[in-house]
Amino acid sequence: DAKADTVDVIDTRTLASSRITVGANPVQVAVSPDSRFAYVSLGTPKKVVKVDLAARKVVASASVPDAPVQVYVSAD
Repeated sequence: DAKADTVDVIDTRTLASSRITVGANPVQVAVSPDSRFAYVSLGTPKKVVKVDLAARKVVASASVPDAPVQVYVSAD
């Protein structure tokens, strides 16, 4: 939710959902192959944040030169 600075996580087994605050203007989410982390592009602050999905919190962030839109994660 770009207006609330959050992303929603849905457990596909139970359909339970939770909301995680990630920072201003979240744009897109990519999940790691092992499903442990999500990477979220933040348009306005020009950052990508790493979210620990089990802990439900941001654990790292990186500034990027341009406003990121799409993020992808590969196994390598």
